[in-house]
Amino acid sequence: MSVKHVVMIAILSLAGLLLIWLAGIVVIPRLTLIGKSTDRKVYLSIGFHGNLYHSYRIDTNDEAGFGKDIRIIRKIIEVLDEKNAKGIPVKGTWDFENLFSLQETLPKYAPDIIKNLQRRVKENGDEIILMSYNNALSSALNEKEFLDSMKLSIHNPKGSGVADLFQKWTPYVRPQEMMITPGNYRLYKDLGLKGVVLYYSAIPFDAFRVFERELTLEEAHNPLMYRNRETKEELLVIPAYNHGDLAENISIKKWVRDLHREQLRGNITRDVLICINADADDSYWYGYKLPSYLSWLPNTGGLSQLIDDAAGMDYVRFTSIDEYVKTHEPAGEISFGQDAADGSFNGYVSWSEKAYSSDYWQEVAADRRTHEIAEGVYARAGMGIPADVRAALDRSYESRMRLLSTTNFGMATPFLARTRERVVEGIIAELKGSSEFARARARAVAEGLARDRRPPARVSEGAELAGSIFIMGEKRAAAGGGVVVTFAQGYDAPGEHFIEGADGRALTAYALPADRDGRARFYVPGPLLTDGTYNLYRKTKAGVTQFRTTASPAGLGNGLVEIKVDGRGHVQGVTKGGVVELFEDSFLPSIVYDGKKYAPGTLEARVVRDGGGGVAALRLTGEFTLPVAGTRPGHIDYLLYLVEGVGSVFIDASITYPDTPRTVVFKPQMAALARLYDPAWQEVAPCELTFAPTADRDSPFRVLKRNFLGVESSYPIDYSRHSRKNLALANVNNHITAEYVAVAGKEGGIAVAMDTSVLSNFAFCPLKIDYGFWTGFHLRLNPFGTYFGEQYYQPTWSNGQGFTVSLLSGDQYHTAACTYSGHSAQFSLMVSFFEGDTLPDAEKRALISFARPPFTAGPADKPVTAPRREAAPPLGFLAVYGDGGIYFHWEKPAGDIRGYRVYCGTEPGAYPRTFAQKGGESTLFVKEFSTGAPFEEGRAYYAAVAPLDGEGREGPRSPEIRFEAKPAKKAEMDLPVSLQLKILWATVISLID
Repeated sequence: MSVKHVVMIAILSLAGLLLIWLAGIVVIPRLTLIGKSTDRKVYLSIGFHGNLYHSYRIDTNDEAGFGKDIRIIRKIIEVLDEKNAKGIPVKGTWDFENLFSLQETLPKYAPDIIKNLQRRVKENGDEIILMSYNNALSSALNEKEFLDSMKLSIHNPKGSGVADLFQKWTPYVRPQEMMITPGNYRLYKDLGLKGVVLYYSAIPFDAFRVFERELTLEEAHNPLMYRNRETKEELLVIPAYNHGDLAENISIKKWVRDLHREQLRGNITRDVLICINADADDSYWYGYKLPSYLSWLPNTGGLSQLIDDAAGMDYVRFTSIDEYVKTHEPAGEISFGQDAADGSFNGYVSWSEKAYSSDYWQEVAADRRTHEIAEGVYARAGMGIPADVRAALDRSYESRMRLLSTTNFGMATPFLARTRERVVEGIIAELKGSSEFARARARAVAEGLARDRRPPARVSEGAELAGSIFIMGEKRAAAGGGVVVTFAQGYDAPGEHFIEGADGRALTAYALPADRDGRARFYVPGPLLTDGTYNLYRKTKAGVTQFRTTASPAGLGNGLVEIKVDGRGHVQGVTKGGVVELFEDSFLPSIVYDGKKYAPGTLEARVVRDGGGGVAALRLTGEFTLPVAGTRPGHIDYLLYLVEGVGSVFIDASITYPDTPRTVVFKPQMAALARLYDPAWQEVAPCELTFAPTADRDSPFRVLKRNFLGVESSYPIDYSRHSRKNLALANVNNHITAEYVAVAGKEGGIAVAMDTSVLSNFAFCPLKIDYGFWTGFHLRLNPFGTYFGEQYYQPTWSNGQGFTVSLLSGDQYHTAACTYSGHSAQFSLMVSFFEGDTLPDAEKRALISFARPPFTAGPADKPVTAPRREAAPPLGFLAVYGDGGIYFHWEKPAGDIRGYRVYCGTEPGAYPRTFAQKGGESTLFVKEFSTGAPFEEGRAYYAAVAPLDGEGREGPRSPEIRFEAKPAKKAEMDLPVSLQLKILWATVISLID
């Protein structure tokens, strides 16, 4: 047989196999539908999520800012009008935040959008649902903030509420970033809302798909009743989908066709709803410019193509959410305990794990505390709050609500737009100005109470009066949990102490090492301290009490807990009752950089409290660096301590991370947003805790949590039920943390609380789950750090291509680790261990009390002022050509900065041109090199930037940079050829089918 015949036979064989395969997936399934009919329909709701205040775009009316939103929203309205004019009854479902978009931006820059939406609501049946007034981080709000945010979204004095603008609206909410926590469901229902829109997405831009059992197609495309098994609250949930799901399902045409075929087969026994809800600024809605021969490709022609494809099928009906729900009962029931958010790893990573997220959130926590202090102190003094203090509190609350926008924390990753960072700092400056004024006034009153209402001094041999102190607990602090009390600055007496109030009870006060500001601290175990003035006494007779606390450079102990430290100053392990709870190197920092994990070298271990007064304390200090040329070393100063009779470990941590050179440009094609960074940073753990007990698939770890509503709930980390790909989880962060997070397994549990007066974060402790075939699940906890790795596997009824495309194109899937480069932080933690699968009440009270220490003031108090910091040279200096000029960018240096000077010239070291910028900015756009002379495209220039301190003195300049005045190449979506071919093949098959 000739080669020609062999080739022909091979080709015919392949063609035959192809025909058989096509018959199997196209013809045979259709044969089963012959003669079948149904009156069941596929309903389509198209939703547009409007928010013109962005994390990685800025507040300008162009493509780098909200100008993109305005352009696309106008296009959406134009297309909807056009289709309605052609007789297609499509309607939009809109949700907007009010403060930034409906109140501040659209009335000024695009009032036509509001007018056209009003017209469409009235004439075309468009639907308006709620988001939140301030684009809120809803799951992290306290009850007052939450209720105000929602009520103001309906009516407000500025006239930007949905009822103010549109009169007609429907009682559903689409939370910003899908953020929701147990307790929110009840509050939404109390406000009269019927339901909440949440993503059930096949891509990692999801709310609850991984957390629930896999829904049937009928359930996944119908309203569901959410019933929380722990809190007993219930609310209707509308499963929603985004553009990634359109790609996952190939096209809207295939999606609705597949659902209808299941209706014909009887596998779906009712109508179904595809609820599309996506950002109103998404380029998808506008469509993409493609050659005419590619115009047939789905998901490229924008909203117009989407509507036309759906309208061409006689079993499709356009609808709105409320219209559908009125005639369709829930198709099933769901219950999950996770605090949902649509960020990376299906959680809060994208907002909570940047280095400065905790700094920003601390200002929220501090202002909340200020309001409690002012209310409590003036009430205790029998005084009304003065008008000027009340006005300051009102101003700070308004600033706090503005700061609580999700945009001020993410979801942009690895960082916010540089200009957005400066905007957030401006909000914080206004907040602090009002809040600190109110707190200072309240403190002065409290100091007077400590001076004038002190109890009679005890006359007793063996005790001397050290001073008096006013103590007032936080409302949300637990009763009788043991508290850390702060005393006067400069007092340092490590002996035995006690405090005594008006009732004459003597309460032991264990002297802790002073805090970072030199203020004395005492740990007072329960019972509950009542608000009032106390006298502090120091026992003058030595050896009165025998303590079990011991300390040496080799470790700490107190008869309950033992910490072993090796010769390098590294923690070897922690035991409680002889049982290993934490493995080696717990409590110490580490960085995963370019695929390798780095930790500090040898640390100095120095005993600070020897245990004689009931406190054993060990300080670990040393350098922390990375083996990268040009790196500035970091430093750690960690204080570990144990207290007599307390089975917990305490740590006060101060860390400055190593600072590596920034060499890669982020977003080079968008000159206004470009930034230098070091992408080799992958994970950062300032105080990682490697838990020794394990779990298994039958008894997985369960997270125990408490949110800012005081609602306690839990969730199992059981995502491997969907796929073995979810056995190891790179980052688990679905726990809003008002005070603590705990994790329980079959062998016991661990709990971590943060002192919210030092540093706090609404989701401060991501978890990592490792898996071993023989050993099961292993847990690591990472307070105030960030983890990274593979995204979760998402269950899908399609081919997974939308999932892959989303990962390749989504900015939010970056790690935020690079934001820790050179960053400094101080935090305090309490780490406890418990038996069983529930957190004991006594342990819970202790954690909450530690997290919310009482406010204290005394006549001997001195104001603590931050040390003056010299201005440092700005890092990350970058010049990018765009918009006909040069954008200069740099990182804001530490210190009091009043302004900057940017030096520029055409020769190295020679700068004939100087440009000025304000201290509150770190970007400067320069249109002309000199008057009437623009930057010459293609020419080389040299530049440096220097800060000006508070007195106008110039600080050290940045290193000189060289740049050319030429635009960057246009960005292209970099999809692997193999993936492109898979998508093309799936599209072709969908057209044949």
